[in-house]
Amino acid sequence: MVLEIHSEILFGLCIFSHTKGLSSETIRDVYDFYSGAVGACHAYAEARSLKHLCRSVVRRMLCESGFWIPDGIKLTGVPRGLESFLNLED
Repeated sequence: MVLEIHSEILFGLCIFSHTKGLSSETIRDVYDFYSGAVGACHAYAEARSLKHLCRSVVRRMLCESGFWIPDGIKLTGVPRGLESFLNLED
């Protein structure tokens, strides 16, 4: 999946600048700040692994069921290895 993050940010700032009257210098300052804050941006994104997606779903379902992380994971009684995995320890 190709994401052109930098160009999307610049496009959004340009649209915003036309409605709010921002100077090109202000746009560049905001863009430079954002780029520095989030680190290097890549022109592509890799899909998450199935392992990561499964962990995310289990954690989300626990939270939606009212079980706080990490206490909710302990209450499930899953083996220690799986508990560590769900607690982002591995």
